[in-house]
Amino acid sequence: MKKTFLLLLIFVLLGGAAYLFTQQKEKTSKSTVLGWDRKFKVENENDIHKIFIVKRTGAEPTTLVRNGEYWTYNEKYRVRPSVMDNVLEVLTNIRMHSIPPNSAVDNIVDELGAQGIKIEVYDQNNTQLKVFYLGGVTTDGRATYAIMEGSEQPFVIEIPRMEGSLRTRFDLEKDQWRDRAVFRTKIADIQSVSVEYPKQRNKSFVLSRTDNGYNVKPFYNITTPINKPLSIGEVEAFLMGFDAVIAENFVNNVKKQDSIANTIPFVVYKIKRTDGTERQATLFLRDNVSQTGIVRSEVAERYWAAVSERDQRDFMLVQQRVFSKILWAYEFFFEGAR
Repeated sequence: MKKTFLLLLIFVLLGGAAYLFTQQKEKTSKSTVLGWDRKFKVENENDIHKIFIVKRTGAEPTTLVRNGEYWTYNEKYRVRPSVMDNVLEVLTNIRMHSIPPNSAVDNIVDELGAQGIKIEVYDQNNTQLKVFYLGGVTTDGRATYAIMEGSEQPFVIEIPRMEGSLRTRFDLEKDQWRDRAVFRTKIADIQSVSVEYPKQRNKSFVLSRTDNGYNVKPFYNITTPINKPLSIGEVEAFLMGFDAVIAENFVNNVKKQDSIANTIPFVVYKIKRTDGTERQATLFLRDNVSQTGIVRSEVAERYWAAVSERDQRDFMLVQQRVFSKILWAYEFFFEGAR
């Protein structure tokens, strides 16, 4: 009887020990899983040097690369600063909001597999920092589903002080990524600027940097030169206007580009930089009359802009209120001229 009781006691103790060991192992395993697959955030923004974005829809992949002060899109175009700020805000602030119920996990994983946006983040040594998939929004529309690559557990994620889809910040294509600047040139980088008004030739001019300062002369030889002292303050005010001249949007899909380009332009800008590169923007008056013949406004509010630099050609829509800071006439640069 005593022997049986002793064996029973040993069995219970061993069983208890095995149970505790199993529970501890499972707890450790879960802790390990939850320790890496919920950490979507990149702690230091400066560590991020390349972002590769792939959509399940088969759209062209997107590669964003840090290039000093700005980012490039697919190694060709400059990225719009506000768009890049939105992307980096997500990558450096993303956090887990909650864990979906088990009953919803399979559907969420299936949707992520079918429509998820894959995001790969690399440092300057091309070392992979994070890889995860962004899915759709939660049923209440306040957060987003996401899953780390290699994990089977999706999460509901968010960034602080924002409700809604984070997916939209990465779900962009082509021109939506691109910087809309017609000009983005600092005054120190400008060698010369020519401004030609084909219908107002006496207003046209060429401003160039010299060893002693600046020179402003008529664009056309038939224009009588102004023999007054040059106002350096006015010259620098004009040149500072080229630091950021932003278009309303790209309109590269406008079908009537050729017919617009064959009309007489309102103004033609040509900037030559100190590094030898050049950029040109030609503005055309946008049709200001409705189909019924009603003049919408006596003053132009928008222009078509044909912008070119090297092998890059774009058609853009620009606003009068933005360009007004560089719509100067020849006489504006001289003391007492206006």
